[in-house]
Amino acid sequence: MTQGDEDKLWADIVARYDESPAASDVPEAETVAQAPDTVFEPLPLVEPADTWNPVPFTPEDEGAFVPPVPPKVQLPEPPRLIAWCGVIGAPAVFLVCLVAGLTLPSWASTLLVASFLGGFVFLVATMRNEPRDPYDDGARV
Repeated sequence: MTQGDEDKLWADIVARYDESPAASDVPEAETVAQAPDTVFEPLPLVEPADTWNPVPFTPEDEGAFVPPVPPKVQLPEPPRLIAWCGVIGAPAVFLVCLVAGLTLPSWASTLLVASFLGGFVFLVATMRNEPRDPYDDGARV
């Protein structure tokens, strides 16, 4: 096929773009068979099978549950509390001084670093090696 034949073919396609195809131009495979007008009936509803539920639920029970009041958080024993103050407080003091543009004396900086390191070492040294309950996997219900 030459370039001129292609140009004529494209020009013919563009010229007949808005025309609908004649019935004789449509091959038999592309014709759509007209289905008779039938009324389809919906499938019957199937009730779901009863599933096992350990706690029976009824809509009337909605909102009846009131969770128990959680216990108050207890303060740790004094040595552990002082260690946590050193681990959390020393970086906080350094950060406040940095933001405020204050310069700490060398003895105060040394004291803050020592309190951080001492608190960290104390907390790591007093960690438990085994869980409180060896059969507890951590899940709570």
